[in-house]
Amino acid sequence: MALRFICTKCGEEIVIKYLSFGDTAKCFACGEEVLVPESAQQAADNSSTINQYINNGHNIIKTPQPDSTRAEIVEISGRPICHIWTRPRATTRYLLNRGSRKLALFFAGLYGVVVSLHQVLKHANSLGHDWSVPVVILVNVVFGLFFGVSLLFVLSWALAYISKLFKGRAKSRDIKIALGWSTIAYDILLVLLIPILLLWGEPILFSAGSSMAGVSAAHHATQLYFFARLIMSIWFIVISTVAISEATKLSTGKSLAAIFIAWIITILVGIGTAFLIFGLILK
Repeated sequence: MALRFICTKCGEEIVIKYLSFGDTAKCFACGEEVLVPESAQQAADNSSTINQYINNGHNIIKTPQPDSTRAEIVEISGRPICHIWTRPRATTRYLLNRGSRKLALFFAGLYGVVVSLHQVLKHANSLGHDWSVPVVILVNVVFGLFFGVSLLFVLSWALAYISKLFKGRAKSRDIKIALGWSTIAYDILLVLLIPILLLWGEPILFSAGSSMAGVSAAHHATQLYFFARLIMSIWFIVISTVAISEATKLSTGKSLAAIFIAWIITILVGIGTAFLIFGLILK
């Protein structure tokens, strides 16, 4: 049976034989690998029809993918959240073909929550006694979700622009997916952050009036978190660099340089936006 569908990368029509839904097919027009979607339509696979497709310039893929590639796709399709840790390139390739943008936005939002709650731990004693611990967590979760998604959009735009300067081929949409899923390495810190604040929020935020035992337990808990954050930050850099390399088709070195420059641009945009907002408020 032959199937026909549109390449998600370049928009050209692909006609395949011997492959099924969910398999990987390489587009001859743009050279990208795409998954055969479930929306692919059945096409007649007799010789006259296939020759007609060839004469019209369509992509004809008559050989199936190797068994190893098939096994890899099936394995990753079941647990991309797990495989992104150890096989970021193959997982990113699978996610780009699937277009997993909604989950990418969700993971980016969680990244913002981690960053926001991290600031709570860094500047805990300056919060005073005006807010309770649950209120502090709730406010930072709401702000963090907005911050994380906004950061993803700005950073993706900067990376898309820089990757073009480096002769990359990624679109902003692909970079959002690659970056958003990469933040899983940082999002895992919520497993430590939330329990720490719920169990030892009082001694952490208001250590002046807490018992020595509470302060000691909070100290050990926060030290564990900061150590875990160091490890996860390194792994986040590794995963995001490989994921961006796959999305942009740049080398690992160029991808790392593009990420560094994009962060500088994003920080400058953030500073400029803050000055603009404060300027409007002061007026």
